[in-house]
Amino acid sequence: MTNWKRRLLQTPRGQFEVFMKGKGEPLCVTHHYSEFNESGDYFAHTFTENHQVILVNLRETGFSEKAIEPFQLSMLETIFDLEAIRKTLGFEKWGFAGHSTGGIVGIIYGIYFCK
Repeated sequence: MTNWKRRLLQTPRGQFEVFMKGKGEPLCVTHHYSEFNESGDYFAHTFTENHQVILVNLRETGFSEKAIEPFQLSMLETIFDLEAIRKTLGFEKWGFAGHSTGGIVGIIYGIYFCK
């Protein structure tokens, strides 16, 4: 596996570390709360042939924003962070893939933001 490109994004909700790889439609992948690095993630890598995958380090992981209040680590606050990341990257929309607690984040994200 080749390395993923690391970016630090400054959003209205703080700084977030993301890793990007692939070409095609954007696809966000994250986990509630694993830390990712330039080596990527086996699950996320499976999508890189057909998608531009954005692997997100959430609050308190990697070089992403730290929580000031405990509620900022909730899944609801997490989806607000993800939406800020999407907008900062300039994507009108993106897909989402997650497993384990990342899948639960995806369900909440879809309920809250998909119309």
